[in-house]
Amino acid sequence: DYVLRKGEPLHATRSDVQTLIDRGLVEMVGSPAEEWIGVPLIVHGKTYGALVVQSYSPDVRFTEEDRHFLQFVSHQAALAIDRKRAHEAAEGMSRQLTTMLATVDSGITLSDEEGHLIIFNAKMEQVTGYSHDEADRIEQFLFAILGDSESQSVAKEAFDDLLNREVSREFEATIRRKDGKIRT
Repeated sequence: DYVLRKGEPLHATRSDVQTLIDRGLVEMVGSPAEEWIGVPLIVHGKTYGALVVQSYSPDVRFTEEDRHFLQFVSHQAALAIDRKRAHEAAEGMSRQLTTMLATVDSGITLSDEEGHLIIFNAKMEQVTGYSHDEADRIEQFLFAILGDSESQSVAKEAFDDLLNREVSREFEATIRRKDGKIRT
């Protein structure tokens, strides 16, 4: 607990620990160790826990090299914990986004820079009549389904605004479905 509160490594002998106990800074838990090294698990200023090594034998002593090694190991462990938590958070957000895309009542697509469709939700499949795979095989799909030159012009302006000025806006366009029907 002391190492967590301080956020700093502690290399202490039995008498050092007793001094901390006498000052009310730590509590004795378990059997008293002859020597103790504790280092915090810190990444990006956040403490995840502590890594502690204790010796119960008067013949086994720790060196500063041992403390440095434990600090290195604790940093690697903290990085692994941080990556795992970030991965779990990303998976949770991905599940939420997937649910939202599946239930929203608007057709939504997202393309990469080469024009490959990354997102093509169920409503977009319903609106266009194309599956995600079919749409992805059509070059410049979104422009290909626009039903008339006016819709193409409005869409191009909106995409240019998004790419060049990072301004997004809604627009309504006429599209040509897979079955040839025109839809607004």
